[in-house]
Amino acid sequence: MSTNAMQASELARKYIETLGAGRVDECVNLFSDDAVLLFPKTVSTPHRLGKEDFRTMLGRASSVFDGWPRYSLIHQTSESNRSCIEFRGVGKLKDGAEFEFLYCIVFVAEDGLITEMREYLDTHHMLTTFRSASARDPA
Repeated sequence: MSTNAMQASELARKYIETLGAGRVDECVNLFSDDAVLLFPKTVSTPHRLGKEDFRTMLGRASSVFDGWPRYSLIHQTSESNRSCIEFRGVGKLKDGAEFEFLYCIVFVAEDGLITEMREYLDTHHMLTTFRSASARDPA
């Protein structure tokens, strides 16, 4: 494996490690200042975020969860300066509802930082889970 592929691979693993531990600032600091983060349009508007917008999004997400989701790596493939990871996130929402999401993220790395991230997930399942939780929430 090339040095670039190892770097991308390590950064991808560090991403799910820090995110799963709720270490938001450490997670966001894995990205270059001009990084581009792409999400499905149904998840984030705008769907193209910069590093600081991503930090804000993660801060808002923490208000939805009871604790932080636990992430586990399912599979990883890396080549050149890219790494693709498939992983599972499980946790509990503030209303007590449990959830499980499957993710696939493609990372591009340069000079020891993530410069691009493209996230893919079952948006219908995710939105249904969050809508059901908000319908149960009496507040």
